[in-house]
Amino acid sequence: MKNWMKGWGILWAIMILGGCASTRDVQILDGEIYKLQSQWSQIQKERNSLKMELEAFQKETQKEFSTQRNENQKAQADLLLRLENLQSELRVLSTGIEEYKEFAKKPSKEIDRVREDIVLRTRILEEREKNLEEKNKALEDRSKALEEWNRGLEDRSKVLEERNRGLEERLKGLEGKMEKILSKPVERTRNSD
Repeated sequence: MKNWMKGWGILWAIMILGGCASTRDVQILDGEIYKLQSQWSQIQKERNSLKMELEAFQKETQKEFSTQRNENQKAQADLLLRLENLQSELRVLSTGIEEYKEFAKKPSKEIDRVREDIVLRTRILEEREKNLEEKNKALEDRSKALEEWNRGLEDRSKVLEERNRGLEERLKGLEGKMEKILSKPVERTRNSD
């Protein structure tokens, strides 16, 4: 565009100075004007070519942009679908985790209940064992007392047996004496007959 203006500027200058210029100068100026017109024509062609390239580039860019936008929309739709699926799976997993937590608590509660039951039964058994030990100790004490009493009875029995032997010996002795006494009068009676 600057070259075009330069060309017109030179043309005006030539016209103004034209009255003073020689034929040769006019021919030089005509040559310059022709060059400028030629350059101007070349610039116009390049401009048109660039304009066409620009339009083609814009069309291609719009086409690519449209294709890219469609692909982006498809990708975005796919991502949204995947996100919804993931959210759905996450909800299912969360529900499953909550159910698992509740399930995990149940055995724990059951274990706690069983543990309490075992502790209670253990206490009862310990109390029974304590009672049995006390009863056993009482029985052992009674047994010892009975053994001592039996020993006392055995001692008494021995004493009584010794007394009984002594009494039997005395009784035998008395019987012997009685027989002697009784046999003597009988002899007397026989002698007296």
